[in-house]
Amino acid sequence: MLFTPLLRLAVYTVVFSFLLGGRSVVWGMESDAGVGLMIFAGLIVFTVFSETLGSAPRLIWSNRSYVKHIPFPIEILPVAMVGASLVQAFFGAGLLMGMTLFFMNGLSVNCLYLPLVFLPLVFFTLGLSWFFSTIGVYWQDINNITQSFIQFMLFLSAIVYPLDRFISVVPQSFVALFRVNPMMTIVEDMRRILLKAMAPDWQWYGITLAGTFLCMLVGFAVFMNAKRNFSDIV
Repeated sequence: MLFTPLLRLAVYTVVFSFLLGGRSVVWGMESDAGVGLMIFAGLIVFTVFSETLGSAPRLIWSNRSYVKHIPFPIEILPVAMVGASLVQAFFGAGLLMGMTLFFMNGLSVNCLYLPLVFLPLVFFTLGLSWFFSTIGVYWQDINNITQSFIQFMLFLSAIVYPLDRFISVVPQSFVALFRVNPMMTIVEDMRRILLKAMAPDWQWYGITLAGTFLCMLVGFAVFMNAKRNFSDIV
């Protein structure tokens, strides 16, 4: 269950901490293990996003028997998909906590904020899953675009670099534009509560929570409006 993110963790740690010398310059840390934990925290969040969004365009076609032959509330299919990814994420978070205790000598009480950090992630992935699963019914080639979008998001979501580094090198006039990406806030808050002994950044958390909730509502509305036609297409 955790093999893929752990394999990615090993590769990214070697590349971005050791081979490219980013441990001290980019991350401002003296330990490769610390860099690895920071990257792992980002991968836990990103894996939920990438797995659900990567499967969304084929979701209705893969479950077309539910659409054509039996009465079934197909809108819960994306919910089940997100739920399955979250189970893996919570296992990953538990492993991260254990590694933090071992390598960083303790956890803060702020780790109790973990469910709050996952809430905008749930809203965001659900909204996108409903939207892209709808598009996938009408345009199956959207899957190729979706995979490219996922790779694009990997490098724009502060997974393999810290948010502070991003803010320091990007012109300030563009920072707010890029921070519209909710994954940046979610990843940063994950690191803050589990690895930095800090509370979430409440200002950006509130903005992200509102934005992702709106994303969920829009995705659900698009799906529910289109699903009446699914049985005529799949």
